[in-house]
Amino acid sequence: PAAATGPTPLQLNLNRARLWPEIFQVLTEDQKQRFSDRSACAREKIRERRSEAGEKVRGMARNRLLRVLQQLDLSAGQRAETRDVFENRKERLEALAQADRAAHEAIRQAVFQPAYSPQAVREASLEHARTHEAIALQRAETYGAVRSLLDEQQRSRLDRLISRGRP
Repeated sequence: PAAATGPTPLQLNLNRARLWPEIFQVLTEDQKQRFSDRSACAREKIRERRSEAGEKVRGMARNRLLRVLQQLDLSAGQRAETRDVFENRKERLEALAQADRAAHEAIRQAVFQPAYSPQAVREASLEHARTHEAIALQRAETYGAVRSLLDEQQRSRLDRLISRGRP
């Protein structure tokens, strides 16, 4: 595959953080307050949408795997164990989703400081990346736990379905 071109998320955040103090300096106190008020309102709307979307995405990811599992003729015992796997990880995934939202907010706050701080942007970006890593690891662990419940024929069928782009 071709290498990605363009700035990385960290570079974009650093650029925003570098420009913000220049913009901030030319604003009047009233403009700063209006910006702050509008930003707070927009952030709240975004949080609400992300929360709703996050629930939908987490549900969709879980449902994709469940739809694939339905094609594997699971026994009643396997279905119950699979349900337990998802239930046992539900709180952890919700905590990771919350951490992801907090890390994203930390990036936003680091970018829009009156004084440019590349270190703050880097730290917030690294925390965001660590959160995404934890989410990917949790998904892989869940998949591995579910896969371990399958017999050889079911695993082979699952591998074929996944190689075709599902889940």
